[in-house]
Amino acid sequence: MQNCGFIQLERSLCLQVTLEASRMPAIALSGILIEPRIRDTTVLAPMGVGYIGMQSWDARAMRTHREMMEEQRLILAGIGITGNQFIASRTGIVFAGVSVHLLETLVEKNVVMGCKEVGIAMLGQALPDAAVMLRGNVVDVEGVGIAIGSDNTQIIENQLTGAGESGDEKEKGSRFGIYLHDTPLNADGIDRCHIIGNDIKKFTLAGIGINAKIRSAMIKQNTIEASGGGIVMGGRSEAQLLSIENNQLLDLRPMFVRERGSVYGIAVMNTHCLLISANAIRDVHPGDSGSYTCVGIRILNSRTSTITANEMYGIGRRKGVGSLAVAIECAGAFESIGISGNTIRTYPTSGRRSSQEVAILVGKTPT
Repeated sequence: MQNCGFIQLERSLCLQVTLEASRMPAIALSGILIEPRIRDTTVLAPMGVGYIGMQSWDARAMRTHREMMEEQRLILAGIGITGNQFIASRTGIVFAGVSVHLLETLVEKNVVMGCKEVGIAMLGQALPDAAVMLRGNVVDVEGVGIAIGSDNTQIIENQLTGAGESGDEKEKGSRFGIYLHDTPLNADGIDRCHIIGNDIKKFTLAGIGINAKIRSAMIKQNTIEASGGGIVMGGRSEAQLLSIENNQLLDLRPMFVRERGSVYGIAVMNTHCLLISANAIRDVHPGDSGSYTCVGIRILNSRTSTITANEMYGIGRRKGVGSLAVAIECAGAFESIGISGNTIRTYPTSGRRSSQEVAILVGKTPT
């Protein structure tokens, strides 16, 4: 589809026989598209929906602004991708590079399978009155589930499943269920991002990973299970306004073999205003790995933070010795921290405690 309006592709089968390294998606888009619709279609290809000349989604997302401006543009005014099946070896649905969203972009009730790189990626730019809706999709992938770099994005009630444990740290497999990603087109940060009601499991690094500048985001009512971490911000990330509420984080443990490391239920850093409330965090443990630091909630360099009404059970090693367990940790510089109404319970034991256990730690982590 190129420079057209009101085109519909529905009840079709798209089979693409091509080299794995091909840059041409099975359904290729370019130019200005007004209210195109793709629905009830099955696609079998290395890449499902994308733009002409597409390379690896993450490499393109980190290219310079100048290089991107020299490439072909994709302007989407009211696109709908609903009820499709994408069985793809590389990517499912990707709008990155110079992709601009006008009106509403709706990606709903699709099944995305395979995908060594990413299932769904929205890494372009959404104008102030636009909305990017990812709702009710089933994503079962070997790479990242959903990657986001656009403003005004709502990720609601999706089911995301990764490939599970990886025996080798160098091959981390399905890294993140939902990944907030920096893009040159959105240098001021991601604004008005809502991640609500998603079911996420079996991702090696974290269910929800943030490696971006955030202006405002709300993460609520998600379930993250059997993953290498819960909701985790990376070293390059920062946030102006961040709310993390009413999530269930269950059975979080290392998903690849390593002697030492850390596993977190919630880990945030470099925030201006932070609320962590009413989350249930259960079983953050090192599994069969070596000496690990297990933390329920970790705050680093947050100006103002409120941590309230969270319930934590089983932070640390279930059996054996050699791990440090901290329910709530606050480190780095801060102006004010409010910690109230949290419930912290340990694993029951009749003998020696399985870990060095700390309920609330403010300051340097003990060695």
